[in-house]
Amino acid sequence: MTAAKQNVTHGGTEQDQQVQKVPVGLKVLVVVLGLAILGMLGLIIFTVLAGGKKTSTAKTIPTIEKTTENRADFPDINIVRPADSALIKVTTGSGEIILHFSSPEGDTLIFVDRAEGTENRISIPK
Repeated sequence: MTAAKQNVTHGGTEQDQQVQKVPVGLKVLVVVLGLAILGMLGLIIFTVLAGGKKTSTAKTIPTIEKTTENRADFPDINIVRPADSALIKVTTGSGEIILHFSSPEGDTLIFVDRAEGTENRISIPK
């Protein structure tokens, strides 16, 4: 008996006959990711076999010993804080320290010359 006499089809059902094609882009993505994984694994194995020496590209910062010889000779400055005030901000620049105090009566700015130790006050009432 042959297949033609028994009324048997070789293709199966219609769903079996429709072959689903995988997009080419998906195949390429799988291959590329697989190669990337193998490359990273090879790099890890190479690093372990090479001894895993730690190299640093950071520059070393020279240390400076803190002694009294390195200190500049600035005079000691005693600053009297305005009554009932809070220190808001300290700014430095061009040889001065600027202290900003705030109180219920107003703000006070104190300019201190670091080299000479002199101070100038500016009061700003509210």
